[in-house]
Amino acid sequence: MLNNPTQISPMIVVCGGIHSPHLTDDFVTYLLTVIGLNLSDQICIIPTTKIFPYDVLNIYNFLCQEYGQPLTSSPLIFISFSAGVVGSIGVARLWAKQGGIVKCLFAFDGWGVPLIANFPCYRISHDYFTHISCQILGATEKAFYAQPSVSHLDLWSNASSVQGYEQNKNGLEKMTIANFLKKYLIQNL
Repeated sequence: MLNNPTQISPMIVVCGGIHSPHLTDDFVTYLLTVIGLNLSDQICIIPTTKIFPYDVLNIYNFLCQEYGQPLTSSPLIFISFSAGVVGSIGVARLWAKQGGIVKCLFAFDGWGVPLIANFPCYRISHDYFTHISCQILGATEKAFYAQPSVSHLDLWSNASSVQGYEQNKNGLEKMTIANFLKKYLIQNL
């Protein structure tokens, strides 16, 4: 739901990692269920069978072909996983540099990927070690880590069962990944 009805609705760009594409399709189905809004026409899945998820220029070109140039297109929200975080942060920075609007980026297990940007980034980690070790690569104001830990791939493929903690400026808050996603997606829609 938009804060201002005259605003253009953001597109949600989903970029999975190097895994079976059906896992990303399942994640998108889960995501739509979590949000509880009909956003299916606002979701763009990067075809990682044709474009490597870390290939910034080809993802950028794909988005330009599908939705127009940054200055004339809808604002973007990026949701990415693993190698897709590399591509997404690069594209998001380039999109913003070219005058486009990036509302935010959700980085699922983008271990080792610096999340330094002029838009909000939310880091989501499969365990506490990944969460804490990524802080030196661009600590995000709001982050989530699974507790108990889950496997790297389960963070994306079985997100519906993930419990954990949100870390924010007020400390830690126990919640599900569904609540974390819903909270910050709705804020940025």
